[in-house]
Amino acid sequence: MRRASGSLHLASFAWTLALAGCGPGEARVTAFRASVIERANAVEQRAYTRPPADPARRLPGSFGEAFDAAATERGAVEASVETSNRCATLLGDKRAPLDGPKQDCLKDLETTSAALTKLLSLRHAERPGPPPSARPFAKAAPGEKVHRSLLALCTRARAEVRALVARDEAQSAASTCTSTLAVARDYALGSAMTGALAASQCIKDLEEPCADAIRALPAESEARPRRRQELEAIAATLPRFPDVFETELVGILLPLCAPLFDASDRDKLEPRARAVVVAADTAEARSSSRRTMSKLCVEGWDELDLAARAFRAPVGSPERARLRAEREAYVTTMPKTSFDKFEDGVAAAEATVRSLSKL
Repeated sequence: MRRASGSLHLASFAWTLALAGCGPGEARVTAFRASVIERANAVEQRAYTRPPADPARRLPGSFGEAFDAAATERGAVEASVETSNRCATLLGDKRAPLDGPKQDCLKDLETTSAALTKLLSLRHAERPGPPPSARPFAKAAPGEKVHRSLLALCTRARAEVRALVARDEAQSAASTCTSTLAVARDYALGSAMTGALAASQCIKDLEEPCADAIRALPAESEARPRRRQELEAIAATLPRFPDVFETELVGILLPLCAPLFDASDRDKLEPRARAVVVAADTAEARSSSRRTMSKLCVEGWDELDLAARAFRAPVGSPERARLRAEREAYVTTMPKTSFDKFEDGVAAAEATVRSLSKL
């Protein structure tokens, strides 16, 4: 999965070394460090809530840890993406009878049924959260591989929903939908930009097959109000873009600006954020001009902090308009990027689930 271009913008200023003018004063650098420390600690301490796991099926630990450990099942669904896509399309064609190629698809999907069941059961983990490599301040490379695993799982679930509806098993199809949407939600909570967008894409891809599954439930079925309640709970606990953006912002700026943080600054950071600063504060990083780095980091933070504050203001509000105008007027070395499409992408997940809950 390609890293979101917004993330590339957030990181790109670190490589811009040809700058004119003087660096910021030490007071601004000190204020920058204090602000980043406060925000980084808030990200690391942030607790995400969602409906508690079913006590009868509760799994210890976090969703992300369990998802990361299920390497065999993730590998199986990743290997089945082509088959899953083909069968989801074929089984979604209501005009064709359930024979011949459709029957072949049902048999093909059986080979990954156990892997799908295992991965969907992870929604019963005690806590939500992304896999370790996709968390903010992760020591490993960004979690594109596990993002691919999530999207492969969602592709396989889409084919499963189509297969169940084709066999007139609407209740099982609707259950698969809510389980997959809950998995996407658990993955997104605590993720930065790419993880949240991967979960949003998963949810969007499930919209049509899940709508068909819900519509196929008998009107008088007790499953309808239960599914509606589940979907409303998922929609209410999906991550909000301001949290996603803030996680992305500090997750990138903290390591890139690590040489500006002294020992007393590090002591103020939460453990994972502190480990990132220590690891990133290399001799090579320190070889850059402190004036250059200070200018890049302070300007980048000031400008993107205005963007973060604007995203926290209600859409269409005077406060958001004021902060956006202030950001637009801010003079910086780096070109400014609009993050509206990323906000729209994350918000689309909630809109999709709420739409399904009204069926």
